Amino acid sequence: MPRRWIRLICFAISIASLIFGCQKIYLDGADSNHSVTLRLSGWDASPTEQRLLQQVLDDFVASHPHISVKLESIADQYMDVIKTRLIGDAAPDVFYLDSIEAPFLMTQNVLESLNTYIQPDSEIDDFEENLLNTFVISGKLLWQEMGFLTNNFSPWFK
Repeated sequence: MPRRWIRLICFAISIASLIFGCQKIYLDGADSNHSVTLRLSGWDASPTEQRLLQQVLDDFVASHPHISVKLESIADQYMDVIKTRLIGDAAPDVFYLDSIEAPFLMTQNVLESLNTYIQPDSEIDDFEENLLNTFVISGKLLWQEMGFLTNNFSPWFK
């Protein structure tokens, strides 16, 4: 199987695990009687990657009808747009983050801890401990790797 397909499959699985790991999200008092819209931002990808991501999002929304996901693709100057949105308090709820940019954002107190979203049945042990510990500050997991990719871009929660 070509490396590109392996990377695409890893990407889709990572997005699915992040989204399905948030099954018990309660934003602003939301429950099964209230609708919530999550904003997911990423950069433009190949048509195959976009199709896989949309399939994951469609499956998530089908199993969580009170949660909708708005996918926002940023075509150019991705990190500039994300940083501007963070400064303006208009950042998406979930977005991709280049591992080079992660340490700076982790120290700026703009990332939400993932600890509250990790459920007992989450398969957090499937991730390498050293990778997870790299993104822990004061006991808070602030970022989750998608996997071992050469470009190593990962989504995270605001």
